[in-house]
Amino acid sequence: MCKKSIINLKILDIHRYSIFPLFLHRIHGVVGLYLRTCLNKEILCISPNCSKLLSTGISLRGFDIVPSDIQYLLLPRSGLGYTKNIVFGNFIEHIKTLYEGELKLSIWNRGKLNFYLNPGEIIAHLVFISYLNIKVNFIF
Repeated sequence: MCKKSIINLKILDIHRYSIFPLFLHRIHGVVGLYLRTCLNKEILCISPNCSKLLSTGISLRGFDIVPSDIQYLLLPRSGLGYTKNIVFGNFIEHIKTLYEGELKLSIWNRGKLNFYLNPGEIIAHLVFISYLNIKVNFIF
C-alpha cells in the first residue's frame, strides 16, 4: 500500500481566491497548483530590466506534519520566458520543506518592453514532487 502525504496550504487571501479559483492538477505522480497574482491594484507594470516581488496569497504554514518525502518547486508559467522575456529572479525556486511563510515570486522583466500583470493572472505553478518509490539504477 502506498503511503500518502497530506499537504495543507493556508489561503491568506480568501476573497481573491473566491473570485479566481484554485486549479489542482495531477500528472504521473506530480501534483501541481496554478498560482495567481494577488495584486492590490488593477494592473501592475514591470518595466524592462526591473523586478518585482509578487504575493501569491498562499502560505505553506498550516502543515499537520511536514512531509519530508515531498519537494516543492515554483516553476514559471510556460512560455513567459520565451514569449514575454519574463523569468523568476532565481529561475527555479526550490522551497525547503521547513519553510513556513507566504509564497512570493520574484519576477524579472529581462525584455525591452513593459510587462503588464492583471489581478488573478496565472503566473506560476507550485509543484509537489514525491520521491517515494523511486529507485535509481546506474548502468555502466
